[in-house]
Amino acid sequence: MQRRQLILLAPALLAAASARAQADKGAQQAEIQAKARQALQDFYKAEPRLKGEVAKAPGYAVFTTFGLSFGLGGAGGKGVAHDNMSKKDTYMNIGQASAGL
Repeated sequence: MQRRQLILLAPALLAAASARAQADKGAQQAEIQAKARQALQDFYKAEPRLKGEVAKAPGYAVFTTFGLSFGLGGAGGKGVAHDNMSKKDTYMNIGQASAGL
């Protein structure tokens, strides 16, 4: 009887985990969008002509970056690439490792 209950419970657990992952993904994407909008506004404020250039461009990308290096190092960030033609966004994580003096 326990095995049958477990088999019936497994799809419900998978569905709940999937829903949570989608909610987390949506929250991360909303955070990335907010940071990208703020970065663009800051750039437009500093250089107003950029707004027209970005609007005419095939697309643009905005990334947050971080890095750390002390012999061994690494860098990475999260961001969004926007296609102005299709109006679609592609969310990305980037990472890099380094070693040296």
